[in-house]
Amino acid sequence: MNRGELVKRVGQKLGFAWDVTGDEQDFLRDLASEGVTEVLMETRVYVKIGDASLVSGQAEYRLDDAILAIDDGKGSTPAGIGPYDLISLSEMIQRQSAGIISPTFRKAIAIEGNLLLVSPTPETDETLTFYYVPRPLPLADDSHDPSNDSYGGIPTWGHRAIEYYMLWQAAEWDDKEHALSPKDYYQLFVAECKKIEKRKRNLRSRFQLRPRVGYPESRRPPYSRNDIYPPY
Repeated sequence: MNRGELVKRVGQKLGFAWDVTGDEQDFLRDLASEGVTEVLMETRVYVKIGDASLVSGQAEYRLDDAILAIDDGKGSTPAGIGPYDLISLSEMIQRQSAGIISPTFRKAIAIEGNLLLVSPTPETDETLTFYYVPRPLPLADDSHDPSNDSYGGIPTWGHRAIEYYMLWQAAEWDDKEHALSPKDYYQLFVAECKKIEKRKRNLRSRFQLRPRVGYPESRRPPYSRNDIYPPY
């Protein structure tokens, strides 16, 4: 659904003036953009690969504003020894307080807000490769579609979560009684985000099955074994 379709659906369900210029229409349009960002933060359903230039002797860096969140908890560097693990800021402070300076120590990164910390401090210039959720552009026109990479990259099967977010926030804003309460819409939003997470995991779990070793399940002839050679 594009922005116009989202605004229409939510406006019709709540009795808002979605097709008339005014505060209610503007509010729903703002909620559409806000909903895209919230769904991305909750599900991280759209991820890109990014790079950060690490400088010898420097442990602190600032992330680009275009990065909404870091995903996967891993990073890698061609010049580094093994991958970087994502740890909490408190763990990073403990590592730094302990004076860990060996470049062969297990590498780690910590992120707080837009601050990126690296441990141990790089001894050479290198590039950190990581996975991140990009900050979407606002849905500035009714034709803008959240499934477009620039506006969120959320698959069409995830747009219902955006709609429920808009219903939740709009129901809180409005003082009229509706079929469902803001709390109900919030629960629907959370449930829909969980569905997106589950579907994302299912997509990730598609792998080639390993061959079965031992007797086949079939008990009908011709009988054979696949754990010995020749198979008879």
